[in-house]
Amino acid sequence: MWSLSGALSVGELLLHELSVRPIVYAALSLTVIRMASVAIAMTGTRLRPSTLAFMG
Repeated sequence: MWSLSGALSVGELLLHELSVRPIVYAALSLTVIRMASVAIAMTGTRLRPSTLAFMG
């Protein structure tokens, strides 16, 4: 996924059409999307929400 994301960003950079969309997607992938996937995977473990947030 990171290779595809990077390739799309480089293509836009070479065409001088760099947009904010790849940067926003990368930031979301590193924060919100990762935390949500960890929380879903840990469903049923009875951990506190703060612990799940830390693990994410």
